[in-house]
Amino acid sequence: MPRSSSEQPGRALVQDTAWDGYEEVPAWIVEGYRTLLEEIDAELGGLPDLVVVPVGVGSLAEAVVRHHRRPGARHPGVLAVEPDTAACLVASLSAGRPVTVPTAATVMAGLNCGTVSGAAWPVLHAGCDAAVAVTDDEALRAVEDLDRRGVSSGPSGAATLAGLRAALTDPGRRAALALDDDAVVVLLSTEGRLR
Repeated sequence: MPRSSSEQPGRALVQDTAWDGYEEVPAWIVEGYRTLLEEIDAELGGLPDLVVVPVGVGSLAEAVVRHHRRPGARHPGVLAVEPDTAACLVASLSAGRPVTVPTAATVMAGLNCGTVSGAAWPVLHAGCDAAVAVTDDEALRAVEDLDRRGVSSGPSGAATLAGLRAALTDPGRRAALALDDDAVVVLLSTEGRLR
């Protein structure tokens, strides 16, 4: 585990993974992510039916769930997507408790995390409607498909399109998401494509 910034004068640790004793900065980052969600709502003029979010340690997904599970508001579905080589959220949701998984190389480098953030876990456990793991090939196909539509996205970001496809072709997941044919789906992309 990284040493705290107080042990390294002149340095500050800034990351969105929370653990016991390092919760304040990750909470600020999650709050910052919510700005993105408010901007999406404003652009849409309302709420989407489904938000598909890539998951590494789960902090962006935590922000999505917190934003869309506010009391008194309509609750869009939340689909979490991660690499099949680092599917710590899928494993944790299946086990009903945080699970650390071994990871392997993936083109979705930004999502290559083996443990869900301690702050994100209870929120995701209570608020994700579905989670899916995708392969590198599925993510790369999504990169190409988005590129043909003029959307620049790297594999970590395009994983959301791959995950949506996987969820919609699985009858159980599709039913859990309860999407109509005219549903508004937001795919969050966390990176542009390197050229």
